[in-house]
Amino acid sequence: MGFNLAIRPRGRLVSSAALLSALVPAMVRAQAATRLGPPTVVALEVPYAGQAFGELKDGRLLVLGVGEVIIIDPAAGTKRELGRQGEGPGEYRQPAAARVLQDGRMVVLDRGTARLTTWHPDGGLDTTVSVPVFAALNFAVDLDAQGRVYWGDIPPEGRQFLGPGDRAGRHADSTWIYRLKPPGRAFDTVASIVHRSAAWIGSVYRLPVRFGAHDEWGALPDGSLWIARAGQNRVDRKAPDGPWRLGAPLAWRPVRTTRADERRIPDLSTPERGDSTFHPMARVKPPFDYAIADDAGEVWTHVVQPNGYTQELFAVFPAFGASTSRMALPKGRRIVRLSAAWVYALVEDADGGWTLERYSRPAIR
Repeated sequence: MGFNLAIRPRGRLVSSAALLSALVPAMVRAQAATRLGPPTVVALEVPYAGQAFGELKDGRLLVLGVGEVIIIDPAAGTKRELGRQGEGPGEYRQPAAARVLQDGRMVVLDRGTARLTTWHPDGGLDTTVSVPVFAALNFAVDLDAQGRVYWGDIPPEGRQFLGPGDRAGRHADSTWIYRLKPPGRAFDTVASIVHRSAAWIGSVYRLPVRFGAHDEWGALPDGSLWIARAGQNRVDRKAPDGPWRLGAPLAWRPVRTTRADERRIPDLSTPERGDSTFHPMARVKPPFDYAIADDAGEVWTHVVQPNGYTQELFAVFPAFGASTSRMALPKGRRIVRLSAAWVYALVEDADGGWTLERYSRPAIR
């Protein structure tokens, strides 16, 4: 395989609700953004399948593409494939998640073979263990640095959620997060999230509204969980086996959906497609559409802005304390890794390929 390198009107009274509504935009505007840059190009033609990148102790990056696993060395300017396509030892069919373990080894969860494969830092094959198919097949999966597997799934009837604010019984638009430590087969529930705006009608699960709010989540190296709650625009955290620590909500300016949004993301539901359910357009967009965390637990959420925006904005939620800052990147960038010193972002070129850029990161507070 080849690679290239947010005022009170005068003369009349206003209600407290109206006053608060007027103040929210001002609160948001007062949070100045720090623009990062200039960037350094790290690699060209980088594979990308939607997941965040991992990072080895020596600074090399662990990258998942569609059907491939790549190691990028920013210092040397090189890329190489880890393992290969197939079903034998050291092979995979649909890699779904990757993590660098505490001891420096690399582990990849393969959806296609329902296996966890571990490699040494030099790329040599270490071990392969199987995982339950129902865990590997989920599209929302993550790993921690102990090799534990986390995945999201719709809960069964008659159970209760564990997350803060959840009520007993089935919640139609929520997902449980499960945890398993291979090679064992026993698993437990560690959290729940709102992952889509949906409803159960009879026995049919209706698909989401367009631009519906959904929570983002992930596992930190030590097994702590973070959940970016779209309904409250906050980040909650949970120690591996400890209590919840709820984050402080951050005020935001709601962005209304427009006709342009409807044209850009039309409702394609038809009986011919096997789905005749109308997917309505949300009236307002959520405060963020994706989030990413560093290994210390600081979370950056990608701020949803009105059409015509000129730069990418990120609200910073530190591991402790309220969000007090925002960061900005040039338009078109998507962050795929936050390290202690760097921000790694991808930008798509005219031919559909991805270029990996690196930005100096402000000091972690």
